[in-house]
Order: sequence, then C-alpha cells, then structure tokens
Amino acid sequence: MNRYRYILSGTVKGEDQINSFRLIGANNIKPSYDKETAIRVSIPSDLKLEKWSCDPYSTTEDERTLDELGYDVLVWHKKQGRWRVHNEFKGILPCDIVFR
Repeated sequence: MNRYRYILSGTVKGEDQINSFRLIGANNIKPSYDKETAIRVSIPSDLKLEKWSCDPYSTTEDERTLDELGYDVLVWHKKQGRWRVHNEFKGILPCDIVFR
C-alpha cells in the first residue's frame, strides 16, 4: 500500500531532503487563494515519520531527497474541485507556477 505525505512549500525542489519540510497528511491539504500547488511525496515503509498530537503535520530525520523517494506535482483545479498530477512542472518551483 502506498503512503503519501504532502508538502505545501512554494520553494521545494527535487534535490531537497525530506527532513527539511513539514509533511502534511491528505486530510489536511486544502487549497486556498495562495496554495494552488502541492508536492505529493511517496513514503516508503522504511521511512520513519514522527508526529506530535498537537501538530497537523509529521516530520522525519530521514535525509533522502524527494527525487530519491519519488514525488508528484499536484495542481488544484477549481472547476473540477480536485487535485490533479501535473509532473510537467517538475523542476519549476511551485511559487513560480502561474495560472491565469
């Protein structure tokens, strides 16, 4: 079974280590006026996540990069009301993806 966590940072790159980010669960990613993109990271069974009950996110000490783990670029489609994979944006900072 695949496990995923989501990163909402606008400056995330594939060569970044996963331990640099707050890892959001699927039930906590919601689009807003300033968050129309997200990164979905594949979490292998050997990657240990740590979560405090008071925080809506997990962290890890794992030093693998997002490229090593595998990730997708997600874009919120307002008309369809859902996230869709748009990996053609890999290599572009999420904050630089502009929608009109």
